[in-house]
Amino acid sequence: MKKTLKLMGSFLLGFSLIFGVVSCNNPSTPENPSLEIPEVKPSETLTKGNIEAPTTDDDGNVVVECVDDNGGKYVFTQTNVEKRSAVAGGTWEYIVNGKVKFSGTYSGDITITTDVGTLSLTIKKVADDNGNLKEVKTEVTFEFSVSSDNKTFVAKIPVVEIRKDEKVEHEHVAGDKWENDEENHWKTCTGCEEELECASHEFGEYVSNNDATTEKDGTKTRACSVCNYTETVIDEGSKIKDELVIPEMMLVKGGTVVGEKYAYMSGVFTEGRTVTLSDFYIGKFEVTQEEYASVMKDQKVKVGETEYILSSNPSQCKEDSTVFTLFSGDVQEKRPVENVTWYDAVWYCNALSEKEGLPKAYNIEVTKVEQIPDTTEYYILEATVTLNKDATGYRLPTEAEWEYAARGGDPTAADWNYMFSGADIAEGTSYGDIKNAGVDTVGWYWYNTVNGTTGDIEPKNGEQGLGTHQVGKKTANRLELYDMSGNVSEWCYDWKGIISEGNETDPTGATVSDGNSRIFRGGAWYWYACEVSIFLRATNPDLGTHGNGLGFRVVRSVK
Repeated sequence: MKKTLKLMGSFLLGFSLIFGVVSCNNPSTPENPSLEIPEVKPSETLTKGNIEAPTTDDDGNVVVECVDDNGGKYVFTQTNVEKRSAVAGGTWEYIVNGKVKFSGTYSGDITITTDVGTLSLTIKKVADDNGNLKEVKTEVTFEFSVSSDNKTFVAKIPVVEIRKDEKVEHEHVAGDKWENDEENHWKTCTGCEEELECASHEFGEYVSNNDATTEKDGTKTRACSVCNYTETVIDEGSKIKDELVIPEMMLVKGGTVVGEKYAYMSGVFTEGRTVTLSDFYIGKFEVTQEEYASVMKDQKVKVGETEYILSSNPSQCKEDSTVFTLFSGDVQEKRPVENVTWYDAVWYCNALSEKEGLPKAYNIEVTKVEQIPDTTEYYILEATVTLNKDATGYRLPTEAEWEYAARGGDPTAADWNYMFSGADIAEGTSYGDIKNAGVDTVGWYWYNTVNGTTGDIEPKNGEQGLGTHQVGKKTANRLELYDMSGNVSEWCYDWKGIISEGNETDPTGATVSDGNSRIFRGGAWYWYACEVSIFLRATNPDLGTHGNGLGFRVVRSVK
């Protein structure tokens, strides 16, 4: 059976001691090696002070805490508790306000005597060669007795302690590292752990962390110029106002395009086809998360008798994502919205038109929704949609409008035939290459998404650059339109279908769908260079498809 002894006393007035299990062999009775020491209770005169009950740690050591009259706390950890050894000892710490001020070890011989029931407390002052006080020691010895076979034995445990109120006198030497708390910073003496050079923090100005949302205030941080301690607080009033954020629109002058035959992808302006387009407005940027959220907040749809709340930001490339992290210097709200279905995009167009008092471009009857995992919000998966051609509200671009704008709006200009929107392929490369530095000035794609420059690095999950980028960080094309090559692919209105020959004015694509597919153009951040071409026509057979590289920009008719 193992027993423990409870500590007692205020340290400066009495004593603090931890004692665990000690097994002793009586030298005169070697035939009794398993003598058990019973619990010894302190006398009534030694129970003052704030003593915690002994506990046992994971290593089998006995731990006791004792608070002294000055608010300091002694923590004794008694080791060697199970060894049949002539030495017992352990470690001690003196803690004030949660910080270890002094620490050390204690040890001593276990002696068998015939004296019982005594307690001794001895103060020893040790001087150096010049007679100066060097250190102060407190020796505490507690004695107890056990009996076996009509014989009485006594165990003595001495404790050696440096007292807090009489610390070693020496010349302080400050350590190199600053320590700090919420109010102050200091350095610690390398010899005695005295706090040196203690002073209040010298804070600079608060800097916003740009983490405010439409739901809550963000935070701001300031740093101490001396020790670099940082303090982060709520940035009161930084919550993004629940106001309508309207996409910036650019006027595109219409014109007539006579189709040509190309050695590579031909887009919609093909040989044998002549297309005339009216003037229209188009978004300068892809619709951002901020713009989308300002419109879609609290948007509801009904399927049958059940009402559902649509997502105000279904994007996967969010600031809290551990995979699609925010690129250095980017603003989260300015990243393009993505992970939207084609139906979500046309609903946004109508909702924005309604908020601006414009005629809606679409008639929409939702027939199916899907819940977004881990949320109470939904995507639109299926709906019946018809276009109001004469409406001046917001809508998705037709494929012809998108390509006309991406190519710069002037069929006579050199950039009309560039591979990318505002830039051509790099020297020494071809149209089919998966890497092409020609993209670097105008767009984000798989081989430059990490740092903006084409290289061999392929981004990994959680690595900076994996995901979308803030709109408008690359160079615009002739019409001052950004990111029409790469970043996110952009939904268009058109059905997938065979492009007809002949003359057409403001075409809206095939009249009969081919596999229930709509077109998206421009390519995404995880596509190859040859796939972010302004000529590539991409489709998906499921209009309810959504992903972290699929977004949109809006247009309006000019009447």
